[in-house]
Amino acid sequence: MELNKKFISALNRSPNWSRLIFGGVLILLALFLSSLINLPSYLKYILHTGLILLVLVNWFMYRTEGENLSALGFDLKSRNLWFLPLGLLLGLVADALNFFTRTGLNGEVLSFNPDIDMMALLKFFLILLPMAAVQQFLIRSYCFKKTIEMSNVTIANIIFGIIFIAMHNVLNAGLFGAIFYSVTLFISHLLFSTALLTSRTIFFAIGIHWGCNVANDHLLVSGQHDTAIVYATEQVIQNSGDSGPSILGILLFLVASNIGYILLGLSIWKWKIIGKRLGFSGHKA
Repeated sequence: MELNKKFISALNRSPNWSRLIFGGVLILLALFLSSLINLPSYLKYILHTGLILLVLVNWFMYRTEGENLSALGFDLKSRNLWFLPLGLLLGLVADALNFFTRTGLNGEVLSFNPDIDMMALLKFFLILLPMAAVQQFLIRSYCFKKTIEMSNVTIANIIFGIIFIAMHNVLNAGLFGAIFYSVTLFISHLLFSTALLTSRTIFFAIGIHWGCNVANDHLLVSGQHDTAIVYATEQVIQNSGDSGPSILGILLFLVASNIGYILLGLSIWKWKIIGKRLGFSGHKA
């Protein structure tokens, strides 16, 4: 206990860089330790060790500054908790807008699935929640907010957006696919960051991420899927002999594929101003 107090005291005297680096090291250590713990399949999603360790790392780092996880809005206050289901709903809507805009632009055929496996869908809903929470606590928690404190939101978003992209396997899709996927990931990163900073609770970012993953992976997909409500299939089109899409066409397709994320991010970003005008917001974000 005395050693812990001395360590916290040393951190309090250290520059912010020391705190940021130490927090990053602890996060990497948490990921490493979670990979060594092999729980039975019926427990691994109930006791998600990676998420538990990441929450503990953030709790410890905030504790060294005399704060707690309320600095991330991660507590049992009703004001924060309701952002989780709200985020889920908004994430589902945003990804649905992406899906229908993209498939409409592509001229794909949409089909309703009358034989949805509801039990499998429920299982994926439960599985994807801790997975979304892990990514939010990796990218948009203590280290992200500490970087904002040390610099500004723009620099923090660029740094952690690059880290978010690096966490995903973007290089398997070829050069064009990697660029396209990376831009999409960065747009979604900005959406999640805006949700956190505007609402002042990580629950909002987790909820939106959760909804986006459920919709994108299971509810609205390309090709028939047991958990899909609607699935898209490509039309067979004769080769017209043209040279392919133009730069403008590629940019249009990129915007169409992310239109839900873009519109939701802009709406959340503007909410603070709108809320103040309507008298809903009296606190600093």
